[in-house]
Amino acid sequence: MLSILASAQDIKTFVQKQMETYPKSRLLDIYKSCFQDYMGAEHLVSDRQRVKVYLDEELQGTSLDSLLTWLYEPCGVNNICRCFFRLLSPSMN
Repeated sequence: MLSILASAQDIKTFVQKQMETYPKSRLLDIYKSCFQDYMGAEHLVSDRQRVKVYLDEELQGTSLDSLLTWLYEPCGVNNICRCFFRLLSPSMN
């Protein structure tokens, strides 16, 4: 029972931080982030080469000014993080 309470507190803390960082977040946004935290990104990647091409195109069209200043953020409470383009591109660091 204690682990369930601790887990509920972790989720509450995550949701509060998410709302502080992204005040316009909707319940769907929080759900998606928690889903990513639980499932990871692998369920979205059926063709790794296509994903690489997509990311390369995104990086080429992204300016340093448009990027968030941090390199990663937690998706939820399971230590899965989402990384930002700044982390992927050596020319943007």
